[in-house]
Amino acid sequence: MRWCQGLLCLLVIIFGFAVDESLSQNQRILPDWPRIGDRITQPFIDQLMVSQLLEQNLTLGFFLKGLNGPPGPPGPPGPAGEAGPPGLPGAPGAPGHVGEDGAPGPPGPPGPMGAMGAPGYPGEKGDPGPAGFPGAAGLPGAPGLAGPQGIQGESIGGADARDGGVDTSASMPTTNTLICEGEKGWIQCAQYELVKLTKVFWGRDDHVTCPKIPAGLSVDQLCEANQDSAFRKVKENCNNQQACEVVASNIFFDDNSCGNAYKYLKVTYECMPDEANSIDVLRESGKKKRRRKRKRSTKEKRSFRDS
Repeated sequence: MRWCQGLLCLLVIIFGFAVDESLSQNQRILPDWPRIGDRITQPFIDQLMVSQLLEQNLTLGFFLKGLNGPPGPPGPPGPAGEAGPPGLPGAPGAPGHVGEDGAPGPPGPPGPMGAMGAPGYPGEKGDPGPAGFPGAAGLPGAPGLAGPQGIQGESIGGADARDGGVDTSASMPTTNTLICEGEKGWIQCAQYELVKLTKVFWGRDDHVTCPKIPAGLSVDQLCEANQDSAFRKVKENCNNQQACEVVASNIFFDDNSCGNAYKYLKVTYECMPDEANSIDVLRESGKKKRRRKRKRSTKEKRSFRDS
């Protein structure tokens, strides 16, 4: 207790001494107040500031350790402040490396069927196929009306025209054959008869013949190809033949006219007797008739004798 009382007395003495010293210093540094008309100088301003500081109530700690005391222990952390506003978005990062291809997924269901496309252009016509075998002979037709009697022919081998002569002066009936383009047809006469062409037409001269029109062709356009060339082609193939096959095509007639017109072939011909072969046949038939007459005469003679 005594040392505390002594320390307290010492502090009071020091404080009193400091106050007296400050008062005396204040009296010493107080500036002389200027009079009216004097110039204010910098030393006067400095003295005035010092005197103002001395007039403040200074504590004992100011003289011992200055204006601020020793730092105390750090206090507890204060509560967290409010969250600030969000910052600006950063710049986009660099693109990453391309990854490896994944495994293919399962196939999806089939989509709906699309609309039908426009028809394509017609292709070029193919080459005609090989000729087929001739068909079986048809049934014989009904006998026609008897024609006018022909002029008597010269006798051949002792037989007159009635026994084997051939009359070729009578006119023969004509036959018309129609073959549409792309098809084959037969021109045929009976046995021991030969084809004799009278007219050939290749092209189109109406809008109704051959109504089944292939794709890409038309019947609206009339067309008359080279008729002389067409007649010559058919004649080389069929004239003086018992039968022949004709193909109605641009390749057969070597014809590229009329564009996409659908053509047809019309052939008019006669069947003339094959004189070289028919004479031999008539000779044989004449000999058979004479043999029959001889046999009949001998039978009649025997029957007459028996009677």
